[in-house]
Amino acid sequence: TGAFSRFGLLVARGHAIETLARADHFVFDKTGTLTWGRLRLKETHAEAGFSAAEALRLAAALEQGSEHAIGAALRGACPTGEPLPVPQALQAHTGQGVEGVVAGRRCRLGRIDFAGALHGQPVPQQAQALVQSGDTCVALADDSGWLGFFRLGDRLREDAGPLVRSLMATGCKVSLLSGDAEDAVRQV
Repeated sequence: TGAFSRFGLLVARGHAIETLARADHFVFDKTGTLTWGRLRLKETHAEAGFSAAEALRLAAALEQGSEHAIGAALRGACPTGEPLPVPQALQAHTGQGVEGVVAGRRCRLGRIDFAGALHGQPVPQQAQALVQSGDTCVALADDSGWLGFFRLGDRLREDAGPLVRSLMATGCKVSLLSGDAEDAVRQV
């Protein structure tokens, strides 16, 4: 416990250390454990005559009140200076995305299937690479079609790979649990 305290860890139950020494299966959460937990916008693909900047601005407007990492990444990538439009009738759909009216346009931002349900069109060929990149991809749409796609990613912690490799080298089983899309989890 003294060694742990020098690393800033407080051991409340000493028997846990003895149990940990016998552990042979480690289960990690992805976001914030193996990765930094801070998404950043990697790429934007705009549709429907929108520029990438216009699509990003609309997406950031929908995410103004959100504490979600996706919302923070989109707002953080939006240039500062001009205030974002204020969405009306904003609704968060858990695990799906957000929906609201911005400048008279009913929009959805979130999972591809959630956003696409507004119009029922297939994902454009030009956006397929973003959707299949293995990173987190969210879509922006209104009832007339797709407006934009945003590829977001997180950075792996520098010590994550060596830690997992060392556990596996000692014969331990390692598992990864995440609520993220399968491709994003597979990439990590």
